[in-house]
Amino acid sequence: MSILIAALLIGCWYLLTPDGIPVADGMGWDGAIYGGFAQDFPGRYHAGVTSYYVSRLLPSLLIYEILRLLGSARSAAHVVLGFRLMNAVLVVAAAGIWVRLARTLRLGISGRVVGFVGLFLNFFMSKMPAYYPVLTDVPGFFIGLCMVWAALERRFLALLVATVLGRFIWPTAVAVGAALLLAPLGGPPRLGRRNRMAAILATAALLLVYVPFTGRMVSENVRIWASISDLVRPVWPLSLALAAVYLAVGLATMGASALAHLRAIRPRDIPWVRTAVTVIVLAGVSLLAARLSTAPGNEMPAETAVRLTCWMSVMAPAQFLVAHAIYFGPVFLLLLGSWRQVQARVAEAGLGMVLALGLAVMLSINSESRYLSNLWPMMVPFVAKEWDGRLTSRQLTGLVMAALLFSKVWLIIGAPSSPIPEYPSQLYFMNQGPWMSAQSYVVQGVAVLALALLLHMAGYFRSRPRPEIELENC
Repeated sequence: MSILIAALLIGCWYLLTPDGIPVADGMGWDGAIYGGFAQDFPGRYHAGVTSYYVSRLLPSLLIYEILRLLGSARSAAHVVLGFRLMNAVLVVAAAGIWVRLARTLRLGISGRVVGFVGLFLNFFMSKMPAYYPVLTDVPGFFIGLCMVWAALERRFLALLVATVLGRFIWPTAVAVGAALLLAPLGGPPRLGRRNRMAAILATAALLLVYVPFTGRMVSENVRIWASISDLVRPVWPLSLALAAVYLAVGLATMGASALAHLRAIRPRDIPWVRTAVTVIVLAGVSLLAARLSTAPGNEMPAETAVRLTCWMSVMAPAQFLVAHAIYFGPVFLLLLGSWRQVQARVAEAGLGMVLALGLAVMLSINSESRYLSNLWPMMVPFVAKEWDGRLTSRQLTGLVMAALLFSKVWLIIGAPSSPIPEYPSQLYFMNQGPWMSAQSYVVQGVAVLALALLLHMAGYFRSRPRPEIELENC
C-alpha cells in the first residue's frame, strides 16, 4: 500500500508542479508534434505521418479521443493537461504492476524499496514527466514494465497485447516483445567453454566494426545533429577505449548466455501454436503500421540511429555512464556494481530476456538516456532481486535520499532561454547527455563518482549472506 501511495504522490506532483517547459505553449520541441496530433489527429494524420511517428502515435490518439468525447477545447493547455493526467494514471498503474511483480519475485522489503527507487525516484520518472509531459516516454516505460511482468509470469496473451500496443508507442518495443514471445523460456544455462569462446569472438568482431567506424566518424566530424555538443577532442581516443571496454564487459557474458540457451533448445520445447499465433499477429501489426504511414521517409532510420549512438558514445570519457546515472539515479550504480550477478539472474529468466538486456547494453553507449525508456524498467526488477536482503534500513534510507537528490524534483528549471551550453538552459539540458555542456559533464561526473565512493564506504557493495530467491512460476 505504501508503494501505491508514494506513486499517487508522484502522479499528483505531475499535476501540481509549478515548473513546466514553456516552449510551444508547454508542449516542448518534440512535444509540439505529439501535441499537434492530440489537437487535430485526423487533420495532422492526413497531412502526412512517417513510419517513425506511427510508432509513437497511440498516446496522442488517446488524448485526442478523450478530449473529443469530453467536448473540451483541444487547446495546447488542455493537451498538456491531458498528457499530465495520462502520465499520472500510468505511474500509479505501473506501481501496481511493480507490487505484483515483487510478489512474483518473492522480494522482501529491501528488494521492493530498491525496485521502487529504481523505477520511480529518479529524474526519468519524478521530474521529466512533470516538466516535459507531452512525450511518449512514460507510456514507453509502462509498456516495458508490462512486458517484463507478463514474461516473468508467463502470461502469453498479456505479453502479446503489450507488444501490439507497444508497436504504436515506442520504436523498440515491438522488437523486445517479439524476442520475449518467440524465445522459449528455460532455466539458467550452463555457459560452457565453447559458448564463452564463441561469445568473446563475436564481441571482438563487433568491436572491430565499432572502433574504426566511430574513429572515421570523428575524423570526418559527422555529428548528424548540429545542436548536440561537440566532442572533447583532446581525449576522444580515451572515450572510445572506455566505450569499447564497456561493450566488451557488457556483451561477452550475455552472448555466452544467449548461445547456451540456443544450444539447449529442442523442438519439443517450442510452443508451436503460440509461436504461430505470435508470427501471424506480429506480421499483421507490421503490415498495419506500414499502411498507416502516409508520408515517405523516416526521421530515425536504423543507419542514423547507429551513427548517433556511435558519435554520442565518445563525446567525453564515459559521458554516457554519467548521463544514465543522472537520469536513472543511484540504482544505476547498483546495477553496475552487481553487473555479473544481474546478468546471471537475467539468464535464469530465458533467452528473450537475455536478448532484451543485450539490446539495452548496445543502446546504453548512447548518452541520450531516453532511448532506454522501455528497457530500464525491464532491468530494474533483476537489480532489485539481486540486492534483496543485502541492505540495512539505514542504507535503504540513504539510497532514497540520494535518489531524491539526483531526481532534481526540487529544482525549478524554468525556461531554457539561453544558448544550450549556457545556464539557465543547462538546468534542463545537463540531464540530456548529448546536450550536456563540458562544465555540466565535469560537475555531474564528480557528483556521480562521489556518490559511488560514498556507497562503497557505506558498505553497499560489501558481500552479505542472503537467502536465495527463486522466480515464482518460472
